[in-house]
Order: sequence, then structure tokens, then C-alpha cells
Amino acid sequence: MTLDDDLRAPPASAPLAPAAARPARRPLWPWLLALGLLLALLAAAGAWAAVQALGEGGGHGLHLTINGDEWDPVVVGVDHPGMLLAGLAVALVAVLVIVPLALLLALLSTVLGVGIALLVVLAVVAGVASPLWLPLLLLWLLLRPRGAARIGS
Repeated sequence: MTLDDDLRAPPASAPLAPAAARPARRPLWPWLLALGLLLALLAAAGAWAAVQALGEGGGHGLHLTINGDEWDPVVVGVDHPGMLLAGLAVALVAVLVIVPLALLLALLSTVLGVGIALLVVLAVVAGVASPLWLPLLLLWLLLRPRGAARIGS
């Protein structure tokens, strides 16, 4: 028996549990990959719907005037289901991806700010409560000049 065999052997005191008794941990990356693929397909479907809707409505011309209240009902009405599908797809991607990322960024910045503030407070407390102050105080008392004039006398 070599040293390598000893390192790979299980400890003698630990009971060997059968493999069926231990729950199998499944990796997380296939689920994340599937979610990313689903979101990419959803974005591609929305882009395809938007291109199809704009391609159909492009022959009519886009007339959108805000102050003169001129609207083209072919593009902005419910008669155009491709544009409706594209809008819903973009809204769904925004709700599923952008909102959680923005919330996560806000939470991360808050935690980071609180963490840095907590580290500064702990550093100050560690400096004030340090046991090194006693030897420094004794060294200062030994090395200070004795004949110094006192204030108020």
C-alpha cells in the first residue's frame, strides 16, 4: 500500500452509506442554459414579429404627428397582431430579465455600501480596542520629557 492509496481511502471510522441513500445533486447549469435559450428564442420571435409588422405597414407609410394628432391606425391599432405580439414579447423579456437585474444591482449596491460601512466601523473599533495601545502608552510615558512646562501652573 502506497501513500497515494492511503490518501484516497475513506476514513476507517466513517460508515459507508450506499449510493442510493444519498440524494443526487443535479447541476444548475443545464437549467440556466435552457432559460437563456428560451429567452433568446423569445427575443428572436419578437424581433421577427416586429420586422413582419413593419414590413406590412411600411407600404402604407408611417404618419405619426403628436401636436397635430395625426395617427396611422394601421400601425398603432389592434388590426396589426404582429406589432401586438412584438410588443408583448419585448415587455415579457423586460419583465423577466431587465427588472430582476435592476433589482439585483440595487440590492448588491446596498449590500456593498453597508458592507463597506461595517468594515470601516469594525476597523475603527479594532484600532480603539487594540491591545497594542498599552505598550505604546507605556513607551510614551517612559520617553516623554520630564521637565516640560505644565499648562496652568
